[in-house]
Amino acid sequence: MPDRAPTILEGKWVIVKNETSMNVVKASQKGRLKMGRLSFDLASLIGLPYGVALEASEGKLTVVELQQKTEAVEIAAAAAVGEAGGAAAEHNRHLKMSDKGGEEKQKLTQEDIEALKEQGSKGVDIVGKVIENSATFKAKTVFSQEKYIKAKAKKYSNIVTVYRPTTRLLIQAYTAKNPEKLCYLRIDSLAGMLHRCNIRSGARVIVVEGSQGLLTGAVLARVGVAGTVLQLHQGEKPASTIVDNFNFPADVSANFWGFPLFGVAHIGAPPASQTVAVAEGAAAAPAKVDQPDESEMTAEKIEERAVRFRRRELRTAKLVQSSAFLERGEADALLIATKFEPLPILKATLKFLLPSRPFAVFSIHKDPLVECYSYLKSRGVIGLTLTERWTQEYQVLPERTHPHMMMHAAAGYVLSGTTTLRDTPGKAASSTKAAVAPTPKRSATAVDASSEPESSEAKRAKIDGV
Repeated sequence: MPDRAPTILEGKWVIVKNETSMNVVKASQKGRLKMGRLSFDLASLIGLPYGVALEASEGKLTVVELQQKTEAVEIAAAAAVGEAGGAAAEHNRHLKMSDKGGEEKQKLTQEDIEALKEQGSKGVDIVGKVIENSATFKAKTVFSQEKYIKAKAKKYSNIVTVYRPTTRLLIQAYTAKNPEKLCYLRIDSLAGMLHRCNIRSGARVIVVEGSQGLLTGAVLARVGVAGTVLQLHQGEKPASTIVDNFNFPADVSANFWGFPLFGVAHIGAPPASQTVAVAEGAAAAPAKVDQPDESEMTAEKIEERAVRFRRRELRTAKLVQSSAFLERGEADALLIATKFEPLPILKATLKFLLPSRPFAVFSIHKDPLVECYSYLKSRGVIGLTLTERWTQEYQVLPERTHPHMMMHAAAGYVLSGTTTLRDTPGKAASSTKAAVAPTPKRSATAVDASSEPESSEAKRAKIDGV
């Protein structure tokens, strides 16, 4: 499970959220974050509790009371100064769009608002002034007033909230910027994969993904200290960008292994040590440089060299463990979510699962999963289901409950099933013969097809006879 420290520690990842955006940042002494027009030092986050509301002012963050957060109800109370609220109307039909020569709806000008900012006025106070000087606010309905308040809060508020990284918040933060980097994996599709594969504490899971470590991190958060997560990666190192964002403790991170996907074909081939040699060569290739004499190195350089050596030894040990794990074929679940064709990956990795174990394959397109479905059906996999994910988000408010107008249309497809006894060479041959052996009806058809075709004269004779 992720780190559960009550306060934000230096070097830990956090999620900073305001009314318009979310950012995943590392709390450090020298870092600085810019969120739209807000900019502040990240050193102000260190030592604060998670979930705290902060006000950004002059590049620094200060803790604010809960009632000062930019929620609609709190801002409405703050904006009640000067009788801005008034008696709400029953409808808005009496309101008209202002003409160019007519009376302006807002008495405050942009220069007045900028002057308030220069005087050090808080965002909540500016929103209150804007509402107070609105000529039509009192004539709006209650619903329109709340909508107006929310719009102005997003524009002028400088309140941010700091959250502990979770799977749901990380998906929201990364999807808002570039969902393609996550393979368009949404929270509903991810939840369906974890559910169908029965990801639990102590499970041994194989992951093949292209979502920057999102799928791996979600699995590792459930597996915890008692399980194992093996990621089959494309490059020299596992994809761990989002895995690091979870702030896993050392005992959980130790259960995250990596193995190059190109080395899977050598698993079980004699000699088995070739797999480890190939993997080690891929992992250690960048480190092959001319090593200077230790007598010419400073103590700091010697320490850095020793640290690199220990890291290399740790990677090699994990590669050996991963190779042995794959050779035993004792995985409890397999999850695939990648931008590549899933069928070759599925053929290469399904053999590492124990019998009667679940698997799930995600793709934003349906056609690649249909090919996988046909292959798995011929192999005898049971419980095959191909589902399309769809989650409708709703706004739930009194007398205003309706679906959100702006949503992602496609959530992708998930193919899941359960393995059976794996094919041995003898079984594979017999099952192949049984699969192609024709039924009596097919046999007759085959004999008819193999016979010589009738001539055109014979066909005419039959027609004349009829």
